[in-house]
Amino acid sequence: MDREFTTRIERLFADCGVTDYYYDRGGKHPLLIARHGSAYIRYAIPSTGSDWRGVANCIAYIKRALDLRPRQDRPVHTSRRAHHAAKRPRAPLPIKATFAAVETKPARPTWQETLATHFGANC
Repeated sequence: MDREFTTRIERLFADCGVTDYYYDRGGKHPLLIARHGSAYIRYAIPSTGSDWRGVANCIAYIKRALDLRPRQDRPVHTSRRAHHAAKRPRAPLPIKATFAAVETKPARPTWQETLATHFGANC
């Protein structure tokens, strides 16, 4: 079993207060069996992640299945971008109220008008 999977799962369970879980050896893949409140999950952990989203997809599935939310007594992790944006307020962008005139193109003739132009009015 990939160490990154177990580390992220155990961190998620610690953050959300899940204590009733264990790993079991399934057929080809290890199984995660967990219970949180009235929700129960039996999840086959991939032996190899498909790509860089494999761990994130696993965590997202477990969160949805067990309806997990972080405990309120722990600070919520914010991304670096949100953290830096909060420190550095920016001035609002100036709004220009002037609009340039827009040229409109003449409407294209209908197919009936095109036939009348080429073949006369008797078509």
